[in-house]
Amino acid sequence: MNSPTRDLLDMRLMRGVFNAAPESFELLNDCKVIDVEGHTHIFIDRGGQTLSVAHLDFVNDLTHFHEVDINGRDVVMSSRCDDRLGVYIILYLLPRLGIHSDVLLTLDEEHGKSTAKDFKPAKDYNWIYEFDRRGSGAVTYMYESKIWLDAIKKHFKIHAGSASDISKMEDLGISAMNVGTGYYDEHSHMSFFDIVEMCGQVDRFVNFYNENCDIKFPHTKKPPYVYTPPVKTLVPVSKVMQTTCSICKTDVPYYRSHDTFDNDYICRDCITTYHARKCAECTKYFMDAEGSLICEWCSQLSEEFLDIGEYMGLIGPTECKICDGDLDVNPSQFFMGICFVCENLVEECPEPTCGIWKRKGTICLCQTEVIDANDAAATNRDVQ
Repeated sequence: MNSPTRDLLDMRLMRGVFNAAPESFELLNDCKVIDVEGHTHIFIDRGGQTLSVAHLDFVNDLTHFHEVDINGRDVVMSSRCDDRLGVYIILYLLPRLGIHSDVLLTLDEEHGKSTAKDFKPAKDYNWIYEFDRRGSGAVTYMYESKIWLDAIKKHFKIHAGSASDISKMEDLGISAMNVGTGYYDEHSHMSFFDIVEMCGQVDRFVNFYNENCDIKFPHTKKPPYVYTPPVKTLVPVSKVMQTTCSICKTDVPYYRSHDTFDNDYICRDCITTYHARKCAECTKYFMDAEGSLICEWCSQLSEEFLDIGEYMGLIGPTECKICDGDLDVNPSQFFMGICFVCENLVEECPEPTCGIWKRKGTICLCQTEVIDANDAAATNRDVQ
């Protein structure tokens, strides 16, 4: 498909725009050179309702300009595509297409200090645009009002961008966009732009302009983000986290030993002075000064069944009263005197005066009237 813009391109004029020195643009007809503390920008009033922007500075001083065909793709090789292509479009190409916007030419954009920030317009514009973007589509930066984005989406795909001249013009309260120009590898000596892609972008912009040139798109500047560090208020610890000690039952500030006391709250005095410890049998906390594993109550209870030394597993291995095997160091096994294996195979006789352990599902020896002597002897031999 042939673009109406393609026939209007003047490649000789474009070469002159690409290679001209920045100060030579001060000789343009009807232009005003405005200096603000040593930083200049150029303004041309064409009586337009919209404002076009481009920057004159570039990254390197290479002056090559070659129109070449690469695999059927017409491109122009130049290290100054950014943004002398935009300068050519707003100064010469758009007027040939019937678009006469006011022009703002800036400096120092490539250093992040665009002189666009110094521009003070004498009139209100409907919107602002520039051609300083790689590829196709458009970017809007901080200009994101719904009506503005909806208008752009009809003609361009909106991309994300970092910054350009229009990023410094938010104080004007006017919506703006940056249109892609089909250039690539900007800021390098291999920079180039695709002629067909550039003309397609200009054609889309012409349609956008004709549809929206008389519509004003205001912009409301958002307040800058200011980091506010959190305010730390010093509050007494006792008021921040007050709890009750599980040992002495006094209200104390929160303190916990995660190695020994799980999620229970123990005061510092009970931990350091009285050697608070959790009983291995009943899991209650008790005061321990002798290195015991169980509390005094559980110790007294265990003496009714086994010698306390064997119960604690400190004297030597305790044998299972069923299989004569060693018991594991587990308080519940010491109480019964039966290992884990036998515990699942035997049960105590339900007769209160008997106390004999028997295999589950068998008849105890105390019930001799039920089984004969040979079976009783065999049962006793198996169990004991």
